[in-house]
Amino acid sequence: MRHLLLATLGLALVSAPVMAEPNWPVAAPETQDVSAEGLAAMDAAVRAGTFQKITSVLIARHGRLVHEVYFDEADRESRRNTRSVTKTVTAMLVGAALGRGDIASVDAPVMPFVADHAPSTIPIRARPPSRSRTC
Repeated sequence: MRHLLLATLGLALVSAPVMAEPNWPVAAPETQDVSAEGLAAMDAAVRAGTFQKITSVLIARHGRLVHEVYFDEADRESRRNTRSVTKTVTAMLVGAALGRGDIASVDAPVMPFVADHAPSTIPIRARPPSRSRTC
C-alpha cells in the first residue's frame, strides 16, 4: 500500500508548469524537496495510459503548490469527478486525525470541522449518515 501511495504521489508531482490561484503560494518542486524528474515521470505515465481516468493532479507540500497539471481539455475551472480519490484522502486524513487525538472517534460529526467551507446549497442533515464499509 505504501508503494502504491508513493507511486500515486509521484505521478501527481510530474507535469506542466504550476498555475495556482494568486492566494495559494507556489514553489518550484525542488525547493520543497519534491523531485521534478519524478513529477515528469508521473505525468508521462498518466499520458501513456498507465494510470487510467486521471484528469488532473495537484500537489502541495509545506503549504505551497508545487505541481498542477490537467490531462484533458478542461482546466482548473472545470468540474471534476473526484469521488474515489476524495474518499481515499478523507479516510487517510481521518485516520491521521484519530491517531493524533484531533478527532474522538469515527462517529464524530463532520460539520464542526468544515462548517466554514461547506457549500451553502447542500442541506445539513439533523441525523448522522449511516456508515458504509464498502468505500
